[in-house]
Amino acid sequence: MKNKKKSILFFNARRRVNMAKKMIEYLKNRYTEYQLISSDTDYLDPISYVTDDFVVLPSIESQEFESVFLEVIKKKNIVGIIMWNDKDFAAIEKMRLKIEKLGCKILMPKEKKYEICNNKMLTDKFLRTHALYTPQIYENPDKIKKYPVIIKPKNGAGCVDVYKADNLEEAIVFYKKVPNPIIQEYIEGVHYTVDTYFDRCDGVLCSVPRKRIKVREAEVMIAKIEMQEEVMNVAQQLTKFFSEEGPMNIQVILSVDDGKPYIIDIHCRIGGGSELSIEGGVPLHEWIIDDIIGGEKRIQYIVNDGLIMTRYFDAFFINENSSIKNNIKR
Repeated sequence: MKNKKKSILFFNARRRVNMAKKMIEYLKNRYTEYQLISSDTDYLDPISYVTDDFVVLPSIESQEFESVFLEVIKKKNIVGIIMWNDKDFAAIEKMRLKIEKLGCKILMPKEKKYEICNNKMLTDKFLRTHALYTPQIYENPDKIKKYPVIIKPKNGAGCVDVYKADNLEEAIVFYKKVPNPIIQEYIEGVHYTVDTYFDRCDGVLCSVPRKRIKVREAEVMIAKIEMQEEVMNVAQQLTKFFSEEGPMNIQVILSVDDGKPYIIDIHCRIGGGSELSIEGGVPLHEWIIDDIIGGEKRIQYIVNDGLIMTRYFDAFFINENSSIKNNIKR
């Protein structure tokens, strides 16, 4: 039986419940012939209890993933894919042509661009090519000129295996411990995550800095919109140089030493704390949906500068031996 609605897949977004709710609300208000579905490797992901449908997929690293995924796209009438996890980009890119032949749009940059985000050495080269400030990189512990330094994986994300070394002895230990390590100058300052969005016709639609006040395991728990001009400008410049349709979130540290905005990380997707920007008036979720469907964007908005977000964990409770979807308690 043919699906009544066209589906947009929020791919492996796991606990991005609030973001999913925003997208669903927008679809119901403007694009009633579409629905939002989500996916992961088991039904216990929190997002599965709020989206219109949920699909269990094999691991993206498995041999059967491609054939299963392509069949799901056809069966669920999926016309667009919203990416979340940086580590999924490479596998989906390999399938891009096959996915697009099914009439499904993937909102993510081409391989050369997302590799700039995922590889810290390529990130550094890109930023320096465009004369944007970024911390100095040292080849190995013996080359370090100033402490402290940050040691982290070249292809890492989410603060996994990230260490601060205050001296040569610590640097040697962490350099051996971290897989495929990179040594980066430590910048003391105010840490921001900046939400930006690039449109092929209108250019950069927004640049909204979120000051990171409290972070837990790489996830921002308390943040504040702070329209700091230097930070806004550098993120806008980067997004313009990058010129890839869709959202970006850019990590910037405003140095207390020289007052310069140093870019330390780039992600070509929506951020975990981007819901603050949305609540602050920036329709990021709408633009994502509009780009997938081909609708006209609402580009006039007012930012609630100074808006603070404080988060907490919520839970779903499911009776193990009953139908999961019909036995959810909050």
